[in-house]
Amino acid sequence: MGNIVGEKFEAYVLKQIISRQSMAGSSYLEGLPSRSNEQLQLLNNKNAWLKMASSVSVVSQTPEELKEKTTSKAEKVEGKWEDSSVSSGEKRLNDIGISDTSNFTGTKLAEKTVLFNTLSQINPANSSYTFRSGVSDSNQLWNNSSYGLGGTNQGLVPAPGLLSFKMDSLNRGSIKKGTIELKCYNKFQFELIELVYLRLGFTMMVEWGWDKYTTDGENLLTVGNTLIEEQWFKGSSENNLTQLSMLRQIEKYRALYQGNYDGFYGKVSNFSWKFSPDGSYDISIDLVSLGDVIESIKVGAITTPLTLKQIKSDVKNTTSLGRISDSTIVTNANSTALAQDLYSDIINRDWKEKNSNYIKPTAIGGAGFRDNLKYSDNSSDKYGYYMTLGALMGKLKDLTIPRVLNEGGIAMDLIQFDYPSGESEAICAAYPNQISLDPRVCIIKPDLIGIGSNKKGSFINKNTLTRWDYFKPFHKTVKGANGEEVTYGKIYDIYLNYDFVSNKLESATENMGDKKENVLSLYKFVQSICDGINSALGGINNLEVAVKNDNVLVILEQNPIPGIEQIKGFEDRFQEPPSFEIFGFNPENGGSNFVKDFDFDTKITPELASLVTIGATANGGTTKNYDATAFSSWNTGLYDRFNKEFIDPADKIEAALKASEAALKEADDLGLQGVEGEITKQQALVLYKAYLAAKIDNTWLGEIKDAWVLKYGLWLGAKFSFQKTSTSLGVEVMGVKTVGYNTVNPNTVVAVTWEEYVKSTLELIKSAKIAGDKPLDKDGMLAKYAESYLFYLTRIFGGRFVGASYIKEEAETLEGELTYFDYNDQIIKEGKAAFKAYINSLHNLILAKSEGKKGSNVLGFLPISMAITFEGLSGIKIYNQINIGQRFLPSNYPSSFKFIISTVNHSISENGWETGIDTISTPRTFSTRGYSFADLEGVSDDAQKIALQAYELDENTKATPIADILRIFIAQQDRLTEKLIGKDGKGGYTKGITGGELSSGGDISVETLNMGLSIFENILKLTDVDIVITAGNDLLHNNIKKSYVSRHQGPGKAGELNDGGKALDFTISPSTPENLEKVNDILQRYIMGNKPWWYLDEYGDPSSISSGGHFHISHATMEGAGTEERKLALKYLRNPELNLPTPGQPYMNKSGGF
Repeated sequence: MGNIVGEKFEAYVLKQIISRQSMAGSSYLEGLPSRSNEQLQLLNNKNAWLKMASSVSVVSQTPEELKEKTTSKAEKVEGKWEDSSVSSGEKRLNDIGISDTSNFTGTKLAEKTVLFNTLSQINPANSSYTFRSGVSDSNQLWNNSSYGLGGTNQGLVPAPGLLSFKMDSLNRGSIKKGTIELKCYNKFQFELIELVYLRLGFTMMVEWGWDKYTTDGENLLTVGNTLIEEQWFKGSSENNLTQLSMLRQIEKYRALYQGNYDGFYGKVSNFSWKFSPDGSYDISIDLVSLGDVIESIKVGAITTPLTLKQIKSDVKNTTSLGRISDSTIVTNANSTALAQDLYSDIINRDWKEKNSNYIKPTAIGGAGFRDNLKYSDNSSDKYGYYMTLGALMGKLKDLTIPRVLNEGGIAMDLIQFDYPSGESEAICAAYPNQISLDPRVCIIKPDLIGIGSNKKGSFINKNTLTRWDYFKPFHKTVKGANGEEVTYGKIYDIYLNYDFVSNKLESATENMGDKKENVLSLYKFVQSICDGINSALGGINNLEVAVKNDNVLVILEQNPIPGIEQIKGFEDRFQEPPSFEIFGFNPENGGSNFVKDFDFDTKITPELASLVTIGATANGGTTKNYDATAFSSWNTGLYDRFNKEFIDPADKIEAALKASEAALKEADDLGLQGVEGEITKQQALVLYKAYLAAKIDNTWLGEIKDAWVLKYGLWLGAKFSFQKTSTSLGVEVMGVKTVGYNTVNPNTVVAVTWEEYVKSTLELIKSAKIAGDKPLDKDGMLAKYAESYLFYLTRIFGGRFVGASYIKEEAETLEGELTYFDYNDQIIKEGKAAFKAYINSLHNLILAKSEGKKGSNVLGFLPISMAITFEGLSGIKIYNQINIGQRFLPSNYPSSFKFIISTVNHSISENGWETGIDTISTPRTFSTRGYSFADLEGVSDDAQKIALQAYELDENTKATPIADILRIFIAQQDRLTEKLIGKDGKGGYTKGITGGELSSGGDISVETLNMGLSIFENILKLTDVDIVITAGNDLLHNNIKKSYVSRHQGPGKAGELNDGGKALDFTISPSTPENLEKVNDILQRYIMGNKPWWYLDEYGDPSSISSGGHFHISHATMEGAGTEERKLALKYLRNPELNLPTPGQPYMNKSGGF
């Protein structure tokens, strides 16, 4: 397994691929020389071999042990007389019929039973074999004949031998599983094999390869001795062979024989056998690589365990512990050695050291964070201790990993870690301005770029950022080969929160076995740490635990690292490898293929369906919720005529801005002027067009006619036209008109001149300002810009944010406070949403600037896979990149995707060896360092536009007949009211034009009316609570920014009143636990009704978008209707305790009406 996704093959693998393809294509074209005899042998007479050796050593007694024996050799053991001079190992040999035990003790039995060319004896001194031959002429059990091993009672039968071996990769290569099949032909052979090979937990060596190979496509070479012959049976003191060095030796032989040799070193995990009617035994042995121990490993014992009394004393006398007494750091302190070590750190460590693996932000003096933190709930101390991921790996190595001792006295850790030796290799994707969004999990030193101290713009206080100099840097920026700056992250310099680590340690530790020992799932623990980091860093990293080279635990970045191919020291690993030909003959290089089968497949999961749809559009961009740019490069130059563009809600605002600019130009052409601070030119144009479109009011003309006739006795209308003209907003308009609803003045104004109409509009605007049209306060800005990442950064690190930079008339400003270490759950949620919007906009911009060539890498692996089976070849590693010869694939695939190997399997049988690989694909990566906030004004604006996803409707002025029926019912009740005034979602308040919050955005539906009448009547009947209906089809739910479709709002379009209203919100008073339970009981019955009425309890189980305690009821959705609610509702239906009407039926009064 490679350390980084997308590395090229080892040099010897590449060389072997080229030589095999060259040989396969030799003599194909006319004029080329004929194939040589050696080439023909390689193509037609190449055979695979397979062998297996055991680590079993038979216990024997030393001469010193024999001297200590009494003269009497008979001892009674478990009621039987046995020879006490015979060792337990020799007794096992006697049991299967071997009497000459001295020739089989120690490693001699395993040396005589190597499964190679049936059953062969190896001679360690000269690394040679004694092979079996001939037919036995006696009934002796042990002999060196090919036929007759085990005697002749069942006739002359061959010696046991291997049939096949298959090796599969599990957990993306972390664990390898091998299954070997062999056959024995009588009982003695079976007992012999059982003694040597059917040993659960014992290690075995399996090797296989080709008997001949080439390195240049022409000359023939043969495979010689391997690890079993040269090192397996030599004494450990002689060659210092340990489990770790064994794995290294396998790789050495792979390179020696250019990928034509492979080996598997594993332990027996299971076996099975079947006795056949012919007297033979079919045996299957399962082997597993050493890495499987990470699934369950005993936690190191505590040398001096802490007592509860000692912990209580420490908590009482140590201020820092007193503040975290409820943390698992304290409560779990005496459970394991690792937990106790975490606890001891809090008391004993120096937390102020610069660039240390251990840090406490509040302990940093002088330029630290102490004065900015709040201690009201002790959260700053509970979450205030951090250590690097590297430090945690060191603790795991020292405190949890057992050591194994070989017979030569050499000890080694059962599991190795690549820290600190592999620290430079442990890197991950990193983005400009990426931070940890959840300091309760981890923190990284910020690397904020492009955020200056412009007096007119947003900025972060520089003195705040200098406080982070105590932390080890996470981001590392280097110059790429092409001069471009590339940034990546250092995995082991991520600081982990002690409380988080302690919680995950507790979750991954179990008491198991008769002795109730603490057993830690090392994989589960470290992976849970990685999962937390992935979430805290914004979801753009995908760190995963893996076991490299069978027993080295590493943490890998699954997502491609942008620009990694350009970094010095890494670029050689990513040079485009030669094509792996999988079909036909390639005339460009004269090579053919050694592939036996391949399969190309695309698998679109439901989760990816939305991304594919968006990626297929012409603009191919991101939205707040979807990052589809990885798919966009696939479709470069093409678009779907019926799905040309995916319109993001933010683009609606962009379109509105363009329309506003066009309106401004039209107003200038007409000579229209605004009224400063009251009416813009665009609004003046709306009023002007509304007035011109209105009908002339003739009422005044009739009144003048009557007066004229009365005074003069005649009417001169035929010759004289009474037409009034008036001037306002810079233009003169003739007539007297009745003007109806428009977006500036929703009122109907009767019989007014142009000047009078503008005057009435100004009065309306001024009165609205008095009613609440005020500049946004802090809370208002928090609501409006909650999903602007720049706004978030200025809030948590201190600085100033200037909002709505893309609207020149608006410049809302907020001075930020340093709230990062407040550990506020709501701020953390807002940060994750804002970062998601930012990073998706970043990818959209990069895609646009690269003309569709550079997509996102955050998606990781794409659903495009290739499976290939070819002549056996070793050295191919999971996560290697394979450059498929794609002459038979669409031409744009190479420029869009990279194929990454996900599994490697081997199968050896019937003198053949096949290797199978599965691949997945990733988008080609790009450097992101060149894009900052300074360069990404569009991205910042996009984030702010996305934060303004709303219809921006004005308050409803149309009739609301359905809501009015519910209001008639409300008027008849003593304890049911409607909220009359509410927020309008634009920083102001509604005026109750249509009655209240039931319909400030539009009328409700008939089904909502039925639902409200039925539910409210029953709550009033069965409880004593007061009810206030706080929302229906209200203006706030229509206008407020959100990433979801509210049941309160309808399917209206931007700038139009909608006709939705499929939900109601209400509060109860008093909201005591008893009253809340009663209302829940009533509402739970409705989810079992024959109409889909559902509810959410935002008191007891608030959703992530809850605005406060209330109940939410709706129809045509399944909100809140989980399994538990259904069970509870079913209980009520079977045992009705409440006198309720049939659930889901509309309320009807005695007369049958509403």
